[in-house]
Order: sequence, then structure tokens, then C-alpha cells
Amino acid sequence: MLANALEANARGIRIRAQLTEIERHDTLSPGRYVRIDIHDDGDGMSDEVAARAFEPFYSTRFLGRGIGLASAQGVVRAHGGQMTLTSRQGHGTCCSIWLPLAPQVQ
Repeated sequence: MLANALEANARGIRIRAQLTEIERHDTLSPGRYVRIDIHDDGDGMSDEVAARAFEPFYSTRFLGRGIGLASAQGVVRAHGGQMTLTSRQGHGTCCSIWLPLAPQVQ
């Protein structure tokens, strides 16, 4: 995701991590999660491109492979988490990752 942000001609990237408690959600189970947001202030994406961003082998770049976001999403889902993407042309993109906290071992 960082590589995508850098390649998007981002003039700045911000990363934020926070703990959050989810009680009710459409796709996530209740519990404690760490949420990681990666914001860039690049050119942003059209709605059509953003809707396809997680498709395997989809890329808008000449040398793009189109497997980065699809692979990352697979790993996140395999761990019970979720990834989302919000973008607006001219205003950058935010990729958010929710990962459940592992139970504490005593």
C-alpha cells in the first residue's frame, strides 16, 4: 500500500494506527481491532478505478502487475480482517485495514 501511495505521485503520506472496539458491523465480527489508515495526497482515483483496485491483475500503470492490493487483501481477510479504499480525484486516497487483536497470552 505504501508503494502504491508513492507511485501515485503523492506529495505526502500519513499513517495512523489506533485501537478500536467494534460492536456491530456488516462484515466484521464484534471485538477489538487495530485500524491502520494509510492516506496519500496524490491524484486520487476515479470511482471506476477505485471499484476495481482490489481485483487481481488489474492495474492502471504500464508496468503494474496488479497483485499488490489483491494479495494484501487476501492476507488481511485470512486473518479475520478487512481492507477498504476511499479515493477522490484530486484529493488523494486512503486505504484502511482492520485486523483483530490476538488474544493475550499469560
